[in-house]
Amino acid sequence: MNQETIENEINTNGNRKIVVGVRCYSELKFKLLIEAQNLGIPLSEHCESILLNHENLVLEKHDLLHELETLKQELQNEVENSAKIESRYNLEIQKFKAENNRLTKDVDLIKQQTALFSNKQLLYLFEKIKGSNDIIDSPDGQKYHVTYNEPKDLLEAMIYSFNIQKP
Repeated sequence: MNQETIENEINTNGNRKIVVGVRCYSELKFKLLIEAQNLGIPLSEHCESILLNHENLVLEKHDLLHELETLKQELQNEVENSAKIESRYNLEIQKFKAENNRLTKDVDLIKQQTALFSNKQLLYLFEKIKGSNDIIDSPDGQKYHVTYNEPKDLLEAMIYSFNIQKP
């Protein structure tokens, strides 16, 4: 339809509505009919509404597609930032694991070194003299005052009183 014919039709009909024939598949007509019934309006009014809003829908679709592209870019940026943060924390996690391994080895070494303090015989002897005072004569002639407050005090007394016999 050319521009002149459209202008003539507008001049002839004015503000009156005219019939527009549309060929479509029966499934589409049925779908439009159900939509119109759900809205409580006649099929013709529903189709007119679709045609009137067509331009706005096209603009809205364009805007939504633009917004979708923007959101995709933002998502990509967030994924990249997330990967950077994850790698930074992975390095920190590795450092913590290494530190944990080192501390575990240190604890094991300390346990080995302090195992003597939990020796049953030492604890038995300590319970017998706990809280008492003693003077230890060392082989080099010095005197040491000892109060048995902990098992280590008993060990120190034994160490200071030990005399190496020479052959």
